[in-house]
Amino acid sequence: MDHEEASTELPGMAGLFPAEDAAPSGVVSAGGIELAERDPVARIAIDTRVPHLDRLFDYAVPAELDADAQPGTRVRIAFHHRETVAWLVERVPTSRTTVPLQPLRGVVSTVRALTPETWELVRAVAARSAGLDSDVLRLAVPPRAAGAEKQYLARRDALADQPVPRWTGRGEAEGEAAGTGDAGVSESGSDAVASHLQATGATVESGASASSGDGVVVDRFASSGDDGSEAEAEAEAEAEAEAEAEVEAMGDADADANADGDGDANADGDSAARASAGGNPAAQPPAEPAAPTTSDAGGWSLYEGGPEFLEALADPGAPPARRVAAFAPSGQRDWAELTARACAAVLASGRRALVVVADNTRLDRLENALGGVVDAERVARLSNDAGLSTRYSEFLRALSGEAWVVIGTRSAAFAPVADLGLVACFDDGDANLIERQAPYCHARDVLLLRAQQRSCSALFGGYAVSPEAQRLVQTGWARGLAPIRPDLRWASPHLRATSDSFERTRDPLAALARIPQTAHRVAKEALERGPVLVQVARTGYAPSLACQRCRASARCPHCHGPLRLEKDSRSHATCRWCHRGVGDWRCPECGGDRWRLTTVGALRTAEELGRAFPQVPVINSSAENVRSEVGRAPSLVVATPGAEPRALGGYQAALLLDGDRMLARDSLRAAEDVLRRWMNAAALVKRRDEGGQVVCTAEESAPLAALVRWDPAGFSARELAERHELGLPPAVRIAAITGPRTAVEAFVQALDAPSIAPAPALRVLDAVPLSDDDADDEYRAIVFMSYAVAPAVTRALRGIRAAFSAHRRHGPVQVRCDGLDLL
Repeated sequence: MDHEEASTELPGMAGLFPAEDAAPSGVVSAGGIELAERDPVARIAIDTRVPHLDRLFDYAVPAELDADAQPGTRVRIAFHHRETVAWLVERVPTSRTTVPLQPLRGVVSTVRALTPETWELVRAVAARSAGLDSDVLRLAVPPRAAGAEKQYLARRDALADQPVPRWTGRGEAEGEAAGTGDAGVSESGSDAVASHLQATGATVESGASASSGDGVVVDRFASSGDDGSEAEAEAEAEAEAEAEAEVEAMGDADADANADGDGDANADGDSAARASAGGNPAAQPPAEPAAPTTSDAGGWSLYEGGPEFLEALADPGAPPARRVAAFAPSGQRDWAELTARACAAVLASGRRALVVVADNTRLDRLENALGGVVDAERVARLSNDAGLSTRYSEFLRALSGEAWVVIGTRSAAFAPVADLGLVACFDDGDANLIERQAPYCHARDVLLLRAQQRSCSALFGGYAVSPEAQRLVQTGWARGLAPIRPDLRWASPHLRATSDSFERTRDPLAALARIPQTAHRVAKEALERGPVLVQVARTGYAPSLACQRCRASARCPHCHGPLRLEKDSRSHATCRWCHRGVGDWRCPECGGDRWRLTTVGALRTAEELGRAFPQVPVINSSAENVRSEVGRAPSLVVATPGAEPRALGGYQAALLLDGDRMLARDSLRAAEDVLRRWMNAAALVKRRDEGGQVVCTAEESAPLAALVRWDPAGFSARELAERHELGLPPAVRIAAITGPRTAVEAFVQALDAPSIAPAPALRVLDAVPLSDDDADDEYRAIVFMSYAVAPAVTRALRGIRAAFSAHRRHGPVQVRCDGLDLL
């Protein structure tokens, strides 16, 4: 409980948590219940949103629950006069308190869903984000689905005699007969189990033989320093001798193992052979075929160092290969295929892979690409949009080791993957990778922590490169991967800007038109051969209005919110805030009664293009109605950023509109976000030699220059250099403290920044109101901290939150670290 120890050092925290060095005491159970003979104390993590309760509590383990109440299981406890479900994190021989311990009420499930690796990751994420362990636990482990779990447990035993699946490198699994002994584990499988347990720091306790069916417990939460006194007294030689016998006995100890069971929890009831007879597929990695050669690199051969990257992934003895890839805009060998090949290389080394993407559309593409390199039964898909039963079934497949590749959206970053060889994330600059609930962690940061903890390889790729990813290259943690320049020119469409001197000479009025003559001509020519993509900034018809006479923003007379014009009612505006209709509107500045469109949305753009090209169908795709794919026939596809569907064979052209409006957004990250959106859209267009063209209508700017040159890494490097000079993220980390004014000011005072580190390593901006409404008592203070002092600062922030919560002296305060929308 490291954070507890740190918390006691802060003012007002004395006595709030038990001291780490407190002398252990004997275990006394309330009610005189007979306790387990070995490790009778359970350390419990409760599900709470109260900061000062975010710690481990000691409970007594009744003898009758000894076999089932294992680390990683869900248990029932009495807490604050009510029964609740909590996590059993570890079992220890003694308690730090002399107070009689409440006994566990029961075991909800014998499935050890919380692995030691996941708990370690949860603690690290909570510490980094100044959050609560319980908040991170909700993200890491999905809610239990009893039906899916029942199928999982039943199938685990039913598949005990199935052959061991082995990776062949040909996208399918082959069987290898399992051992026929009582344990049901082949010799090679036993070695794999033993090496896996040793690698994860687990211990194998001595006990009865497998045939007896009891006494064998494999506690993967235990470490050599946490074993009972009996285990500590054993000689090392004796322990090693007994370990091999215990591993052979694991066949009948499945119920006690953390990743036990070979059954599939998939609700579809797929009955294919998935695991060994020995119990833990995670302990039996795929076989090791020859590492891929340069000729096997596929699309990676277009990248400087790409084949070498695959070779490093396929070599189990090589150091972790960590790369930041700027992908080329090629529809034939896109990011999904490249990521799938990287996963195949890792599987060839006998390890597993974890890939996280921002949305289900990309998840579908990745799943299809993986179908060419690994059998579908070996891929687990974790999506936030999946139903409860499906999501938990896929989680159990990952937990059991049945899945060799785990893919999913942001929360999949926590998925339990044993023998992890690669973590990967595509387009890490996408805001959809940020959790929508506390502690608002970014999937990229979670994967970075996993790569550090497991010493595995990492791949952060995208058509654009985020400044955060570029910082990994700058610090030497990762190496950059870029396409070979001649191959990049071959793979790219013809990129042009209507603001360059040549285009301005041809069309002097281009700056005044939303769709300049060049863009109109390119679209007309491209529509003769296939679909054309039109990217617009906003959805809706006319999201913003202004007075026709004085150009003042049109505001709602009721709440002063901005007015918008709906397509179905062009004479009556609607407020974007209160949604009231505004009929007889008059400008409060000049008295004018007519308005003009200051922002044109996707629907209005589609209407205008439909009139310009009356014989061509117009397709809309936006956040409200995302189209995943369109055909090869000529069509105009009007889409908002992030909702662009993929065209079969690629688009003939793309028009990137409203760039200046997007760049004018009041945000530190406006430029990088716009470049990322442009590049993601341009990557959907055919190559130059196939007639692909991209026209951007924005004025000259650094993002536009980077787009035309297709130089995302160079742009991010320059952005990062500027932010280093200014002391802005991601050159530094930030934390926002939000709440009532008095609470925020008291929080900042308690932080006492000068006592932690001097400026500029640590500086605090005073609390300022978040709105102009005097009645809204919502203030925010921002803390800027260097990476060197960030651990001490986040530790202090957690302690102050706990102190405020315990003493209830101030109103609620939210602490949020590294939010993309804070600046």
